[in-house]
Amino acid sequence: MIKLVYVIVSILIIGLIINQLIKCFSPKIIEGATGSKDESDACGKDPVLLAKTNQAQITAMKEQVQSIKQLGDKWTTVEAKTNRNTEVLNELQKKLSKQVNDSVPDDKTQAELAKTGPAVNST
Repeated sequence: MIKLVYVIVSILIIGLIINQLIKCFSPKIIEGATGSKDESDACGKDPVLLAKTNQAQITAMKEQVQSIKQLGDKWTTVEAKTNRNTEVLNELQKKLSKQVNDSVPDDKTQAELAKTGPAVNST
């Protein structure tokens, strides 16, 4: 039974070693590679394909630039609205502060009101 376990573990280890050797010596896969070693030669073979690829890339870039420009416009709008809201809130604060200050009677009037206040009944 123990020999069987040793054989299974040995086979597993040998399999892992072989797998690592295959990965180490196999050619690397590069995304977008066509198998041609010389890229200038590949482009020279089909100028129509190159033109279509360039056009697609240019279109994608234009869309990204337009999206960034729209974000900039939105940012400017939000900034302007925020500044306007700040101005309105400051004006409102000044008006309310003035209204509160105007509604508080002066010291002389407060003293007179205190003298004429309601009498307290103690029963």
